[in-house]
Amino acid sequence: MSWLTPETIFRWVRAALVWFNRSVGIVARRLGQAQDSLTESLKQSLPPRARVKFLVAQRVAAKMLDLLLAGILGAVIFWPVGPLVGFLYSILGDGIHGMGFEGQSVGKKLMGLRVVRMPGGLPARLKDSAVRNLPVGVATFFAIIGFWGWIICILVGVPLMLIEITLMLRMDGETRLGDVMASTRVIEKR
Repeated sequence: MSWLTPETIFRWVRAALVWFNRSVGIVARRLGQAQDSLTESLKQSLPPRARVKFLVAQRVAAKMLDLLLAGILGAVIFWPVGPLVGFLYSILGDGIHGMGFEGQSVGKKLMGLRVVRMPGGLPARLKDSAVRNLPVGVATFFAIIGFWGWIICILVGVPLMLIEITLMLRMDGETRLGDVMASTRVIEKR
């Protein structure tokens, strides 16, 4: 096993991460192109109120994808680092910049959305992401703890998510509690 040195492992991990990053980029581009054409044709055929519900559905789907990714990160990376990385992603994901991301989490990128600061419309920063995701972060923080943390996460997180969805539906899909706190808005990326 002399070939299994730390340098060799590092090179393998690095090569795997590079491959994974390229693969995700290719899939994200193709999904984005397909989603853009489908979204535009579908939205044009919807009445105004249905468009709001469609935007809310896009936002909810993006958040579910992000929470799924945070859960995967928490499960794949060794404890306690994995759950901490998942938690940090759930809080800071909307402020990602670079590699094709402009104030977008992975879920928002896949759903064709991005977070902008108001006024001005500049892409959200990490600070904006942290403030706007505090309501979700409260729930995801408990997921780090283990079994009882998951129970608390469900008891706190599900009602918070329902409140956020209700606010988006009542406020025409533009704002939720986190958006008001951080002075941000989610828009469609064109």
